[in-house]
Amino acid sequence: MNDKLRTQINNLSVSEKIILVEEIWDSIAIQEKSFDLTDLQKKLLKKEVVHSKFIRH
Repeated sequence: MNDKLRTQINNLSVSEKIILVEEIWDSIAIQEKSFDLTDLQKKLLKKEVVHSKFIRH
């Protein structure tokens, strides 16, 4: 990660950082099929995505 991006992230509020993390998790879930995950990794990823969607609503 470059310094400019790190600074931008550090300047976000806590709620903005949480939204950013949710967006990152969602993008990982979409790309999940592009690389092999273990069954445990798939389970944890799906749990996190479901949790983030539950928190958001």
